Amino acid sequence: MKQLNCKQTSSTVIQFSEQFNKVGDNKCILPKCTRQQKERQASLFSLYVPQWSGCYDDFYLLAFDNYDTSTYTLIDVGSNKAYAVATWFAFFLPELNITQANLDTYLQSTKKLKITCGSCDDCEDEPLTRKNTKHQVTLNVHAFEPQPDTVVILNGVKKWMNVSERSKSTFSIHGMAVSNYDGKVLFKKCNPGNEVCSLDVSHTSIDEKVEVDVVTLDHFANEHNLSRIDILKIGTEGYEPFVFQGAKRLLEEHRIRLFIFEQLETGAWLNTTLKFEVSKLTKLGYVCYIIGKTGMILVTNCWSDKYDVEHNNLLCVSSRDGALLNSIDQMRLTGTVSGICEKRM
Repeated sequence: MKQLNCKQTSSTVIQFSEQFNKVGDNKCILPKCTRQQKERQASLFSLYVPQWSGCYDDFYLLAFDNYDTSTYTLIDVGSNKAYAVATWFAFFLPELNITQANLDTYLQSTKKLKITCGSCDDCEDEPLTRKNTKHQVTLNVHAFEPQPDTVVILNGVKKWMNVSERSKSTFSIHGMAVSNYDGKVLFKKCNPGNEVCSLDVSHTSIDEKVEVDVVTLDHFANEHNLSRIDILKIGTEGYEPFVFQGAKRLLEEHRIRLFIFEQLETGAWLNTTLKFEVSKLTKLGYVCYIIGKTGMILVTNCWSDKYDVEHNNLLCVSSRDGALLNSIDQMRLTGTVSGICEKRM
C-alpha cells in the first residue's frame, strides 16, 4: 500500500474550483462498484484493521489548502480535550502556534488530568503544513462538550489559546450534548478528560448521573445563523446516528460540506448498521469513505460486510461541492475505486 500523496492534493482544489462553480447544485450520479471491486477493496481493508481507521490521520485538511474561502465554520461535537480544535488551528492559522504538542504541554501544566494526550496519541501528531499561507483565513470554531468537569478544562484551553485576542477568528465552547432533540438529557459523570463517557446511563446510579442541555445541530445552526458548516467532527461514543437525525435539514440542504464521524459497536449503533447509515447519506447526495492513517476507501455504492468492525471513522463530503469532492477523492488508497460523479443531471 502506498502512502498518500499530499503534494498532489493541495493543488487539486484550484484545478476543480471552476468546475464546481459550473455544476452548482446539479444532482451527482455516483458510480457503483462491481463485485470484484468490492471484494478487492474489502480485502485491502482487512489487512489494516483494527487501528488503521480507529485512529485516522488528518490529511483531509489539505483539501482546504488554496481554497477560495476566507472564512470557515468548524464544529467539533464531543470535543473533550480539544485536540481536533488544536489540529484545525495548527493547520489554518500556524502563526498562532497552537499545536497538538503545545496543547499537551498546557494540559500537563494544569495538573488536572490523569492522561493529557488523547487516546490516539493526538499530542504526538505533527501539524500539517499549509502552502498558501498568503491567503488569510478566519475560523469560527464551535466545540461541544457535555461533561461539566471537562468543560472547565476546555474553558482553560480557550483562555490559553487566546484566539480572539490574537486574530479575527473565534473559539466558542458549548457545555451541552448534541442529539436528535432539544431539551435536557442525563449524562454519565466522568472524570475530566475521560473520552469514553456518553448518553448511556444504564447501570448507573443517580449520584453518577448529571443533567445537561441537549441541542440538535439544525436548531443550533438556525440559532447562530450558520448558512454553512465547512467541517464537522462527530465523536459521541456511539450516539453519532442521533446527531445525524438532529442535522436532518442541514444534510438535506447540503449545508455541511464535509464531516467525519466515529462508529463503535455500542450506543445507538446497536439499533442500526453502518451500511444503513451510509445508504441514507448516499441518498442525500453525500459520498462517504472510511478514513485511516494512510488514505481512504470508498464505501458509498461500494459496501462490503467486512467493513463491519468494532471501530471505524468515516469521512463524508457533499457531492454538490465538486471541488472539495475531487480533492478528497484523490486521497484514496492506491488502486481503490473513485467516488467522483460519473455525470450530473
